[in-house]
Amino acid sequence: MLQTSTQDLLLLYAYGETTPEQQARLAAEMAKDSSLREQLDEIIATQKLLNAKRLSPSSTSLDIIMKHSHESEQLQEI
Repeated sequence: MLQTSTQDLLLLYAYGETTPEQQARLAAEMAKDSSLREQLDEIIATQKLLNAKRLSPSSTSLDIIMKHSHESEQLQEI
C-alpha cells in the first residue's frame, strides 16, 4: 500500500501543484516502483473523464435562481 504522502504527491502532480523538489522526489520513486506510474496514469485518466463531464445547471434551475434574484431585488427596494 502506498504511503499517504506519496498518494497526495501523485494527486498534486496530476493537478500541476508540485514543487520542483516534489517532482524530483516523485520521479525517483516512480523509477523504483512502476506501479506508481500506473497509479499516476489512472489519476490523470480519471481527471480527464471528470473534466469532460462538467455539467451546467438546467434551464429550469437557472429560471428559479433568476426569479428568486428578481424577487430579492424587489424586497430590497421596499
